[in-house]
Formats: sequence, structure tokens, C-alpha cells
Amino acid sequence: MLAQHGLGSILEVAAEMIEALKELNNGFVYTPDKGDRWRIMKKPPYKGDCEDYALTVLYNLKGRNILRMFLSLIKRQSKIRHCKVKGNRHAVLKYKGKYIDNGTKKWVKKKEMEANGYKFHKFHYLPYVVALKMLKGALL
Repeated sequence: MLAQHGLGSILEVAAEMIEALKELNNGFVYTPDKGDRWRIMKKPPYKGDCEDYALTVLYNLKGRNILRMFLSLIKRQSKIRHCKVKGNRHAVLKYKGKYIDNGTKKWVKKKEMEANGYKFHKFHYLPYVVALKMLKGALL
């Protein structure tokens, strides 16, 4: 992998992934929503659930730009993955082979999440589904 991408580009990706979390993790408070309302938390206080957390991390990774965020989903650089944790529905962000959610609040491998009881569905949310769920969240 180092030969293919170069050490510099790997370090840049790692730095951007860490930077996207700093402010969000410091101010995030889990708050369940009523219904299935997906939204990006653009400023503190960061109150939301698992989908909101995943979307906000991706939004921050993409320079706080919604178009770049959706291009990342369309190009499959990133995915919002559906899973269950202790029988409850849950959403996790997958980005460049690493996973993060509001429970871990750090980038981990899928195997680590599975070892902690995460049961991944084989499919991810398609970009148009993400857009529709965000639209629903904005309208309600």
C-alpha cells in the first residue's frame, strides 16, 4: 500500500480523518430523534444520533461541503453502513477502509466493531437513500 499511494498521501488521509473528529467528539451528546431524521450537525451543540454523527464526520472530512460529501458516497469512497448493536438498528460510517460511529468515536477496523457485538448488514445505504432521509429530516 505504501508503494501504491506513497507515505505522504497516507499521512495526509490519516491527518484529515483525525482533524474531522476533534471538535465533533468534544461536543457530541447522543440525543435520539423522533422518527428517522438524518441531518448534519453543522455547529455546536452537537446533539444527534448515530446517523447524524456519521453524516457529520463525513461532511467534516469533505471540507464541510455537501457536494463533496455526496460525491464521496456516489464514488463509494465512503458508505453509511447499516448494522445492529445489541439488537438495535445502528449506522456506521465507512471511509477508506476504516469505520467510525458515535459509540467508538475513533477510526477502527470492521473486525474490532464485530468483536464488540456489531452485526453488519451486507448492504449499505445508497446515496439517494441518504439524500431522501436527509430531506425528510429537514422537512420534519
